[in-house]
Amino acid sequence: MICRALFVMFFMALFAPAAMAADPLIFRDTVKDIREESVIVSLTATKKVFTELPYKIAAVDLNGDGVDEWIIRQDKSSGCEVAAACDFYVVGISENAPLLLGEFAASKVDIDEYKSYGVSVLRVYNLKNNDFKFTRYRWGPQNYAFLP
Repeated sequence: MICRALFVMFFMALFAPAAMAADPLIFRDTVKDIREESVIVSLTATKKVFTELPYKIAAVDLNGDGVDEWIIRQDKSSGCEVAAACDFYVVGISENAPLLLGEFAASKVDIDEYKSYGVSVLRVYNLKNNDFKFTRYRWGPQNYAFLP
């Protein structure tokens, strides 16, 4: 009886889908290559990012195609984290040019374990009175953007 229970537990552990947390976003203070530089230049040209202010950038493959997308964070005011008002931009590359896929104000952003249309869902912490509650931003192929 014990052997059978161990066998069932082993079988379930081996073949049950694992619930894995997504890799954490690692934000850097500088760009690492020409593609990231083109993303910042594009956001600067549209007056989304101001290069005279510090910004952070994180590369992440949101749709599993082997090509990174980027999440850029810029704090345009002091204390934006407390007020859930830091500026975040999600940018991808389409036809060799940067393309804005989403923008929102929040205290932080991370990757959810769920996917929508094969694209990772973003957890956007955008409530200044609750550090733990988040809004899920899902990929909307009809809008070509991340939306709540």
